[in-house]
Amino acid sequence: MMIILVLSVFYMLALTGKITLQPKEINENISTNNEKTEKENYTYEEMKGLYSYETKTLKDENGNEYKKSYTLYSYENGTFRYRNSTFAPTGYVGNYIITDDIIKLNYLYSTNSGVGLFATKGNTEITINNNKVITMKEDLLDKNNKNGVVLKKEENSEKSAQYEKTTVNDLIETEEKMNQR
Repeated sequence: MMIILVLSVFYMLALTGKITLQPKEINENISTNNEKTEKENYTYEEMKGLYSYETKTLKDENGNEYKKSYTLYSYENGTFRYRNSTFAPTGYVGNYIITDDIIKLNYLYSTNSGVGLFATKGNTEITINNNKVITMKEDLLDKNNKNGVVLKKEENSEKSAQYEKTTVNDLIETEEKMNQR
């Protein structure tokens, strides 16, 4: 069932250039057995929002100061925007699936400090500590960091409102328009 769902997402993306998911159906179809788990189940509605973390000021080998920052905006429709940066931001856009206390981010596009989306593939998993704190198992800025990165939910921030206004489909449509010029 999972393979059919993933294939149908890519098929819809190829046909329309848009990501369309029905979160309730995904959560109901993911489970392969009816056994209750001890882990809490989270909904897309609960997990919707901006999660972020920024380090204290760091210095590189040349003495230049910088901060590492991580932002993940998860939309209620099962799509996400992820951005990390040191000197130049990079990131991913795609869809996600919630299973128990794990969010699996499926990368469909990568982004960089310039304009544009670039088709890509890959994924990473995030552990839900609660609906206000998540832990990325993989530090995408520092492969030597085996502890992961803890992101906290930002409630009612200007940054969160800005992310909410521009959906993943808006990004894809803008990219399509730019490519038609």
